[in-house]
Amino acid sequence: MIKYRIIGLCVLIVSLFSCKENELSLIGESVQSKQDQVESSLRYVQFEAKTVRDDKLYRNHSTTSLLGEVYDPVYGDFKGEYLAKIRWAKGFKFYKKPIAGQVDSVSLLLTYPRYIGNLDLPMNYAVYELDADVKIDANSKENLSQYCKQDKLLGEVFASPKSMLSLTGDKENPIYQLNLPLKRAVGQRFYEKSVQTPEVFDTQKSFEENVLGGLVVRTTTGRGSVLQVVNTSLVIYYSYLDDKGKKQSMAEVFISSRLFGHTNGLKSSYVDDLLQESDQYIYVKQPVGVMPELTLKKEQMQRLLDDIKEPLTLGKNWRLADAQLKFKIDNPKDLTLNPPSYLMLMPKDSVETFFAEEQTEQSRSLTSYLSTMYSIESKAYNFNNVADLITLFLAEPKREVLKGSDGKVLKNKFGQPMTKVLRDGQGNILYKNVTYKKGEGFKVHKDLVLSILPVDRKVSNGRTSAIYESLFPSFVRLDKKPEDLKVAIVAAQFKE
Repeated sequence: MIKYRIIGLCVLIVSLFSCKENELSLIGESVQSKQDQVESSLRYVQFEAKTVRDDKLYRNHSTTSLLGEVYDPVYGDFKGEYLAKIRWAKGFKFYKKPIAGQVDSVSLLLTYPRYIGNLDLPMNYAVYELDADVKIDANSKENLSQYCKQDKLLGEVFASPKSMLSLTGDKENPIYQLNLPLKRAVGQRFYEKSVQTPEVFDTQKSFEENVLGGLVVRTTTGRGSVLQVVNTSLVIYYSYLDDKGKKQSMAEVFISSRLFGHTNGLKSSYVDDLLQESDQYIYVKQPVGVMPELTLKKEQMQRLLDDIKEPLTLGKNWRLADAQLKFKIDNPKDLTLNPPSYLMLMPKDSVETFFAEEQTEQSRSLTSYLSTMYSIESKAYNFNNVADLITLFLAEPKREVLKGSDGKVLKNKFGQPMTKVLRDGQGNILYKNVTYKKGEGFKVHKDLVLSILPVDRKVSNGRTSAIYESLFPSFVRLDKKPEDLKVAIVAAQFKE
């Protein structure tokens, strides 16, 4: 039985034009206090939609990557590969001395909880040593072949994933592992360096320059499946003699970690076709960054404020409610790729910070919306009440950064700059996206642009515990007929 010793950090497995409005009378006026009337009206706004591509995906350090290639008869091939850095171990030494100072074998152990395609179809898997001066970039690239040098080929094998597969976990939640054989010399290098020049293991920089710069993991020929790799481990197997002179087996394990993350090579055909202007559809194709972008023009939002002339406080004395967005799924037949489980809607300019700060739809409940879960029965994604998002956009105040007497920016206990809301001479709030002029009312001067992107959701006790940009092959075609992008909104004005 082989004993394993893990070196480094562990990675957790596991809505053109609007139609005539229908004005509503005062709600419950007869029973309200004269000092607390709510005047409401039903308005319609028209969203516009198009398909765009986001080139900055997977910003966080992540050890999840895709490996392999599949063919889709409708929307073409998809291929995944990646770069990884292996975590060094300060003061590393083999736990036991290998017999005759020789290691037995080396492999790259890839753990994947899910895949797409056919595991019976063979592909050529290849692993290359990465030059030490290559930096890991969290943003994906299309092709990683430039990093593959033939003299630095560490191992390759032409085989089906099924033939190299082992299983862990239980029957309901299986975890798959793929074992790729590498040259024995790789492990021998580790051993000899640990004995002759152990100081090379003192720092990550020294480790990369003297032991292993990193890895390029890819397939070079064949198509059939794509694995979602969540853990990459370099395993060195060796034998030693115990105290009784009996031969025993041992393994040293080095793993990639979130300290560096991976650079993903993600390539897909027909991307340009999906980005062409369409009167009927918008598309999601991941993980290559193809996603819908919604725009609510300033002229549309202006209609919500046209009746207001007095300088009331947006978001407090005036707000919106009950705006529902629904996108119908209209997929073609014979697709290999499935629709994503969830879509996330949020302002385009907040996407990067949302994921970088590891937020969820609960921690950013006013500006981020998680769709209903995809199901074959419903064939639609629903976003519940996006009125708060529009209200917040219109009501967002201008702010000024506070500075101390020394001219330095003041910060709160979280290290964030402290600010104050700016007001005019009469004490009225100055807004970021809206201006107010006495006698004329409010004027909206900026469009609201929203991104819709697929996400993976982690649930704990029935609540969202984490949301990640979805790194798994998926496709969905959504209906964008104008009538489907026209949204009814209740505008409420509170009068004192």
